[in-house]
Amino acid sequence: MHPSISDISEPLLVQQLLAAPHWRSTLLGIEGIPEGARHFQAVPMAGIPGGVKSDVDILLCVPGQPDLAIAIEAKRVKIRNGPAEQTP
Repeated sequence: MHPSISDISEPLLVQQLLAAPHWRSTLLGIEGIPEGARHFQAVPMAGIPGGVKSDVDILLCVPGQPDLAIAIEAKRVKIRNGPAEQTP
């Protein structure tokens, strides 16, 4: 039995998505980015002005063209199965 997608960590979720050919091409196949682009996971943001203590989930880079770099952040959305709650 597989673990629930809501129970796995964000880094593991990104790793699993990039390992699946369909999701990998969906995430990395951004219009205008050449096929030779490389991707890096969990890139620390240490040294960035403002003292941010975080990372970039996926950094997509085109060799020799740093102006085309794209940072991708993965966020999970939890969905409950059941009636919608009424708000006043």
